[in-house]
Amino acid sequence: DGMIDEYKGVLGAGTTRRGIGPAYADKSERTGIRVVDLLNKAIFKEKFDQLFELKKNTLQKLYKQKITLNKTAIFKTYLRYGQRLKPYVGDVSLEVNQALESGKHILFEGAQGTLLDNDHGAYPHTTSSNTIAGAVCTGVGIGPTKIDEIIGVVKAYLSRVGSGPVPTEAKGKMGDYLRERGQEYGTTTGRPRRCGWIDLVQLRYACRVNGLTSLAVTKIDVLGGLKKIPIAVKYKYKSSYLAELPADLEVIRHCTPVYRELPGWKNLTDDDFATIVKHGYRALPPRMKDYLKFIAHEVHTPISLVSVGAERKSTIQVP
Repeated sequence: DGMIDEYKGVLGAGTTRRGIGPAYADKSERTGIRVVDLLNKAIFKEKFDQLFELKKNTLQKLYKQKITLNKTAIFKTYLRYGQRLKPYVGDVSLEVNQALESGKHILFEGAQGTLLDNDHGAYPHTTSSNTIAGAVCTGVGIGPTKIDEIIGVVKAYLSRVGSGPVPTEAKGKMGDYLRERGQEYGTTTGRPRRCGWIDLVQLRYACRVNGLTSLAVTKIDVLGGLKKIPIAVKYKYKSSYLAELPADLEVIRHCTPVYRELPGWKNLTDDDFATIVKHGYRALPPRMKDYLKFIAHEVHTPISLVSVGAERKSTIQVP
């Protein structure tokens, strides 16, 4: 995975080097090994032998790498994985649809942002799968009519790990400040995330392609203590102003954000936090409410939840 990304140079995706891209490439080439294959030794052996030789030749002949992998040991390891996973293997689509038909409520949780979507994101600086809300249908095996609400989770500022254009990225001390306040380090790699101001051009796009019914704004406490908080309301590209995200990544690279500054609020004390937990939205600082209202108005999507801290109880409903 890492060798392929290095080979691509500036066109690389900034991979986590966990094999996600090669696994999806195998899926698209229809050579991939599925979980169910691990439960049938003969079938797995046939597919494993073929794929191992293919990967070995690719690494040796294309990337000029010496291969010292123990084929037999790898095969046995994955057979053990199959037995360990066996109790959890089943028809997810069938189980979920049966649960829905019986009247149960189901929450699906996405793991990555809209602009990491392989079709609708900042390609090629994306992950290998679809990450927008519609991917629930193909990933789980349910119809789109089964989904009632789509809540978009967005930080009160912006962060991104890896390569790709970030028009509102805060450089220098301010970028470091946001990163440390928000503890913005990659979950998988520990890499420091690139941080900046909330980008309403990107957020409008996310609201549109996901069909969001509401927003959940998180980590708003990170912005406490700032006198002024910039919000990117549109981009300037050459002599034009853009309120919607351009489809051309090269255009985005040369866009300059146009900011609207809102007054900040003080850092929340322990007493402030306790009051907010007790009384909810009405106890938020007025300027924090103004910040939230401005975002909702600009992206034409209501805010239903806001979190003022890392604890579960710090997430409150917005009336």
